[in-house]
Amino acid sequence: MEKDKISVIIPVYNTELYLRRCLESVINQTYTNLQIIIIDDGSTDNSLKICTEYAQNDNRLIVYSQNNSGVSAARNKGLDMATGDYIAFVDSDDFIENDMFAKLLNTMVNNEADIIVCGIKFYSETSESGHFIDKECVVKNEILNRNEMFDKLIIDDFWHYVMTQVKLYKSRIFDNLRFKEEYINEDEIIFHRVVDKCNKIVTIEDKLYCYRINSQSITRSGVSIKVMDKVKAFEDRLEYFNSNYKNALIMEKMANNLWGTIITYYFEFDNSIENEKYIERAYKSFRNSLKYLLKYVKCSKKEKLIMLLFAINPSACKKLLNK
Repeated sequence: MEKDKISVIIPVYNTELYLRRCLESVINQTYTNLQIIIIDDGSTDNSLKICTEYAQNDNRLIVYSQNNSGVSAARNKGLDMATGDYIAFVDSDDFIENDMFAKLLNTMVNNEADIIVCGIKFYSETSESGHFIDKECVVKNEILNRNEMFDKLIIDDFWHYVMTQVKLYKSRIFDNLRFKEEYINEDEIIFHRVVDKCNKIVTIEDKLYCYRINSQSITRSGVSIKVMDKVKAFEDRLEYFNSNYKNALIMEKMANNLWGTIITYYFEFDNSIENEKYIERAYKSFRNSLKYLLKYVKCSKKEKLIMLLFAINPSACKKLLNK
């Protein structure tokens, strides 16, 4: 099986505090046939220096430096450079168990799957010393077809399945498929398009990916820009499922999630010039999805009138809600 090469793509941006642990967890995998692609996304700390140091001692590492363009652009560059039979992604402030790729690939090949999803360990720390958080993983041992994976969209902890980093993919999945650049919630936006290219998906409950909870992360800071970009993911999914899947239960779930997200967070979001583009495109996605909201969200006529008012004039809607 070592004849199969795994291309591991690691976007790096100012993570010098955690980077060595990340790189060593990948370099020291029990499965050794790896192409380790490190995309430095314009780091201003010592991250690039650390990456170059490791690359000098291991010819499996390729380091590419680019101007800061975001994690999606970094992942896309890594995909352009990948030559492996399989693709994996690791974030530079996270780390993985040393047998992760061996377990994933073995299970994937034995089941003739297109992608495999593993469980997550949550690691909390503000320095090099830290601890794991005892949290149940919703991912179970299952073999799923495309439609069954789509059905997972209606569960509350679905994001465990969505995460880009907890998977091993056949490289063909990313033929003519790339992450949407400039959007923060790239996992959500691409997920259904990834699944659409699969016939069989395996999920295992083994917690092989160690996800670091970083207090400075944009995903942890109040009403984050990631919440606003999630609206785009809902819009994309609603359009996709309306055209291809025809599942009323999923459409209802997605429509309710979109309405709940936009009405809960839109007015709480920091309305600064810096964040203006996130607000504008979230609002645009809402308006594009309005026809699905009116059809699938189960609510009173009064609430549907609020939807219409929000689509016409968010400020007037806010005043009404405040009353």
